[in-house]
Amino acid sequence: MDCLNDHLNRTCDLFGERSCNSGDQTFTEDGSDLFGQRINYEFFTRNYKEDELNKIVFESEQLAVTREQAFFYLFGITSCRKIRPEYDHTDVHSAWQVRINGVLTQMPQFAKAFSCSPDQAMFPDEKQCHLFGPDAK
Repeated sequence: MDCLNDHLNRTCDLFGERSCNSGDQTFTEDGSDLFGQRINYEFFTRNYKEDELNKIVFESEQLAVTREQAFFYLFGITSCRKIRPEYDHTDVHSAWQVRINGVLTQMPQFAKAFSCSPDQAMFPDEKQCHLFGPDAK
């Protein structure tokens, strides 16, 4: 629990959020976001071979997206919404940008899919948080 709370607070600082509510009061949702996305990714990759994951599924003049990248884009898109300024300060949830970036920086698969380098903000945290399973502490 402390690992994820600390990670989300660092994520908040890194991405310049005005307010962050991450902590014990948001852990059940924050933890579910991370665990759920890891499970989703596991099921997603079971359906495709490596070359299928790297296949371009969308291409335009400005952008080419692989199947694996599309998986991560869709995770972020599900949280696209207009946030009213007065709501942003009173919401009891972690900020949406923190929830999305916090989860993705806990997934080395994201960094691999987008060729992130260690000097980039979305490169995974060295310390990975595990809520369940043999790596949980």
